Amino acid sequence: MARKKSKCLGFMVNDKCFICGTNVFWGLPLTYRDIIIHTTSKVTMLIAKYRRKSWFIGVKVSGKTICRKCLELLIALEGYYDCYYDSLVGNNEAVEIVKAILKNRQLQDEAMKFLVKGSYFPRYFVEKIKREFLKAG
Repeated sequence: MARKKSKCLGFMVNDKCFICGTNVFWGLPLTYRDIIIHTTSKVTMLIAKYRRKSWFIGVKVSGKTICRKCLELLIALEGYYDCYYDSLVGNNEAVEIVKAILKNRQLQDEAMKFLVKGSYFPRYFVEKIKREFLKAG
């Protein structure tokens, strides 16, 4: 039997996302996957309660709030940088790659192909973003 797809809900929060700057965090119902991934890290999970359900909306890493959308992109970059997302928050290049993906619709579509499969971004994809969309100083 196919699993029913959950709808996203937008939650207004007091903080802004460190990466994309939004204060509307889109949440999905809290799952065991979220609990396993984010409680083993040195992060604080942001959970909203609405209509007797818990919604996972983001994390707080070393005082910086990150929305769920940017968090998924950071997790996909873990394979390229060979470290966990909580240490990628301090990496300026990784943050710039996430910003470039969020600003460009074509990159968003390409990134979604990897995110839907649940895989890391391949090396060629990250190198393409660094070469074409990040201005080398």
